[in-house]
Amino acid sequence: MAMMKIQSQIDSIFDSLSVDSFGSLADSTIRDSFDDLLTRLNADAGALWIVEHDKPDELTIAVNVGARGSTIEGNVSQGLDTGLVSRAYREKELVHDQGAFRHPEQSMDVDMQLGQFTAYQIACPFQMFDKTIGAVTVIQLSSAENATTREWGFQEEDVTSFTRWISVAQQLFEYARLRSED
Repeated sequence: MAMMKIQSQIDSIFDSLSVDSFGSLADSTIRDSFDDLLTRLNADAGALWIVEHDKPDELTIAVNVGARGSTIEGNVSQGLDTGLVSRAYREKELVHDQGAFRHPEQSMDVDMQLGQFTAYQIACPFQMFDKTIGAVTVIQLSSAENATTREWGFQEEDVTSFTRWISVAQQLFEYARLRSED
């Protein structure tokens, strides 16, 4: 009986997945740990993108930390057919843009929407209950202020820290979602 209740809860998660419902699960523990990760990785921003139930052809930022903070949550989307974050979602594998020049698959859509220039990026699929629901990305932005004052790029140890954080965050989101049903 308990397993049927849990399965019913899991099914309802995917039937009603939205930026609002998902973003509300991102408590201070998740946001603070994501912000700490950005500091460790020397990243400017990190975003958790989801495919909403009623918008199956695009990823939308549900949680954002760092540059612009939560102001862009729900307001920035990207088609599933373009960009590195969408590739991570579609192919269900990590994408590590090692920079030097703009990656040929990197979409300029989001940078144009936000008036920024993404120099380096790591993107990884994000799952809940073994189903890929979106992707997580961390980025370094290029600007005149930080052009010569920072360590550029993400190293392999950064990728490892990033994927470990995602593993923990997935479990925290699953737990928060199940608790919200009680």
